[in-house]
Amino acid sequence: MAKIYLPARMLFLILAAITLTFGIVSSASAGVTPETHDFGVLNPGDTSSEITKTVDVPAISPLLDFVMLVDLSGSYRNDLPNIKSVAPGLWDTLKGPPADPRDLQTGLTSFIDFPQSPWGGLSDYPFRLHQDLTSDKSSWTTAINAMSASGGRDTPESQYEALLQTANQISWRATSTRVIAITTDAAFHNDTDSGGTYPGPSQAATITALNAQGIKVIAIKAPGATSQMDAIASATGGAVVSSTSTSSDIASAILTGLAALEDTVTGSLISCDPAASPVLNLTPGSVLNVEAGGSATFAESITVPVGTAPGTYECDVEFTWGETGVGIQTISFEVPIPNTPPQITVSPSVTLEATSAAGAEYLWSATAWDLEQGDLTGSVICDYASTTFPLGAPTVVKCSVIDAGGLSDADEFTVTVVDTTDPLATCDETANPSGKNVPKAGKNAGKSGQNPDGFYVLGGSDSASGVASIVVVDDVSGTVFGPWPVGTTIKLTQAEGATPDAKPGSGDIDWKVKTNGDATVVVTDQAGNSSGAACLVPKPAK
Repeated sequence: MAKIYLPARMLFLILAAITLTFGIVSSASAGVTPETHDFGVLNPGDTSSEITKTVDVPAISPLLDFVMLVDLSGSYRNDLPNIKSVAPGLWDTLKGPPADPRDLQTGLTSFIDFPQSPWGGLSDYPFRLHQDLTSDKSSWTTAINAMSASGGRDTPESQYEALLQTANQISWRATSTRVIAITTDAAFHNDTDSGGTYPGPSQAATITALNAQGIKVIAIKAPGATSQMDAIASATGGAVVSSTSTSSDIASAILTGLAALEDTVTGSLISCDPAASPVLNLTPGSVLNVEAGGSATFAESITVPVGTAPGTYECDVEFTWGETGVGIQTISFEVPIPNTPPQITVSPSVTLEATSAAGAEYLWSATAWDLEQGDLTGSVICDYASTTFPLGAPTVVKCSVIDAGGLSDADEFTVTVVDTTDPLATCDETANPSGKNVPKAGKNAGKSGQNPDGFYVLGGSDSASGVASIVVVDDVSGTVFGPWPVGTTIKLTQAEGATPDAKPGSGDIDWKVKTNGDATVVVTDQAGNSSGAACLVPKPAK
């Protein structure tokens, strides 16, 4: 079996760098700014104004489950004394300063390879659990001190199997940040090795198991390790540390790797006193790929559900990085004693007949009542003040009222004034130009019931919309003459078979009108209503 042996001092420097790096930041680095906020008075159904919320993620999680996965094949035989030597100090720096300790649990697993030829010897193993997660420093260091390195046959090892089993057999805590730090100087055996007879899992299956548990892998690459380490770290949101020959390079690489750990920051309401259920509104809903030591910014508001009882509420909002809480914000708000809105009452909508050219009168009213303040009629504001409503397009009257608590009510009504009354049409006899009065048409006038001379004055009136036009219609031919203004005088002549026409008159006569039969004066008002009056003259003698 070909192995690449690392000098013992190199591994010592790697572990020293881990100790140095983890020790530089206390667990107090996380937090929420601002830590408290009062949203003020909110009525049920209201949504507050937005505030900007910044969540700082610690460089190291305050709730950390950390497992070392060690290559215990023969190539690591000379490095175990150094691992055992630095283990107590590593645990202390992971725990943090006594004044601000982290909630830390540590575990230990290892691998060599499957104990079948050609992969490993009879005493080899693909995975071993030395110590499940424990908060006891002594238990962890005792397990490390009990490790020994030996065996291995071919160059690749069972890293995939060991990672998968570590993911599934360690008793990870529900909301912890879960980290596996794997150390190896060899390639990984693939499930396709030896013609597909190698008993270990595939890379994809291993990554699936790690991500299912929310585990991030820090890959400590010794010379001889391959890009398989990079792939595992990248796929789990972890980091890669390359071991070098100087402690300064190693410390810098590990610090960069720790800072590159990423996860999602989210926030949720966890409790209220007294009990309430306001809706927490965060924009965005979550911030992805936030690095350790980084920050996330949200626009935050709350919505108070309808039915929330009056009172002053204090609620806690927890922000998490992955599954781990990194800060709690306290928010407060007040729900006032209900102020019922006023009620406004307005006159009903109506359609009225016009009584004059100005329209029609409607004696309308708008009153208001408030449960807390009583009569608020004097506070009602309407956008129309007159009781006279114009003819034509409907008039919409809008009224509103606001009570002392700022609550309001509004209503409206519509008044439509129409003209459906026909105008009055007249065709009255008038004097002929000679100055002789002509008797009114009747049964005794020329014994025909007609105006013998055919002199008429055209009249029309409308009390509402007004006269739009006056025309004269030949009852036989249908010919229409006009329009003419009210008071027009005509000389009407009936001539059967002749061409109807109208010619300007002279003197007191405005027009000379010739028809085939009797004529009708038609008056149309501005609303389109019309009526007629007959203008009768005798037929010419034959």
